[in-house]
Amino acid sequence: MTNTHTIHHDNHIRIVAISSFIASGIGGILNIVFGADFTPSIIPYTQIITPIINLSTSLISLFVFFFPKSKKVVFSTIFIQACYNVMTGFETVGTMLYSFLMLLLFCWGYLRNNFKKKVFSLMLIWFLVLFTVIPFGIERFIFAIGISILTLATYVCLYDILYDQLHFLVSQVSVTSNQCKLKLPEKGGKLNLKELGLTDRQIACVKYINTTDMTYKEIAEKLIISESAVKKDMQDLFKLFGVKNKETLKFLMIQYSILY
Repeated sequence: MTNTHTIHHDNHIRIVAISSFIASGIGGILNIVFGADFTPSIIPYTQIITPIINLSTSLISLFVFFFPKSKKVVFSTIFIQACYNVMTGFETVGTMLYSFLMLLLFCWGYLRNNFKKKVFSLMLIWFLVLFTVIPFGIERFIFAIGISILTLATYVCLYDILYDQLHFLVSQVSVTSNQCKLKLPEKGGKLNLKELGLTDRQIACVKYINTTDMTYKEIAEKLIISESAVKKDMQDLFKLFGVKNKETLKFLMIQYSILY
C-alpha cells in the first residue's frame, strides 16, 4: 500500500543513501590513491581492507537508494562504518555515524519498546568499540568518550528543542470524533489497549501501525494471516476510535503513552 507518507519517508532514506554513496565512494578512491595504512589499528592490512569497506558501503548505499525499504541494510551499513572508523583511528567520524544511527533508530520507532534496555545495550556496545582506540593512545580513548557524550547530548537537545517547538501541533488537533466508541483517557495519559477490550490481533495491528511504516501486506505476513483480515481489523479499529484511516489512527496514538 503506497501513500504520501511512505513516499516522503522513502525520500528521507534516499537522501541518506546518496550522501553515503558519495562520501564512501570518495573515501574509497582516496584510500586507493593515497593509501590507507592506519597503524597501530587493531585491524590488520588496513591498506587493503579500508578501500574494500568504503567501496562496498558505496555500492550498498546505491542499492538502498533504489530500494529504500531496506532499513536493516541501512542500519547495518552505518553500524559497520561507525565501528570500522573508530577501529582505524577515526573516532570522531565513527562517533558521529553511531550517534546518527541511534537517532534513526529512535525516530523510526525501533527504540519505543524496552527503551531503556535497548539504549543501554547500544551504549554498552559503543563503549566496547571505543576500547579499540586505546592503541592510538589513552588520551584518544578519553577524548573519544567525551566526543561521544557531546554528540549524543547534542542530538538529544536538538530533538527536545524541536519537540518543544512542534508538539503543540499535536495537542491542538483532535483526530477523534463523536463516533468514537471507546472511553479514552486525557491526552498525555496512559492508554492500555487490552483494557479497551481489543483483540490480540487488533493490538498487534495498532502496534505495527504505530511503531513502523509497514504496509497491510507486510503486517499480514508478520501475523501469518491474509491481507484482507488485516484490512478488516483495521476498519474495525477505525470505527472504534472514530478515525478515518491509519494515518489519523497513528496521529491519535502518539498523543498517549501506549501499553500493548
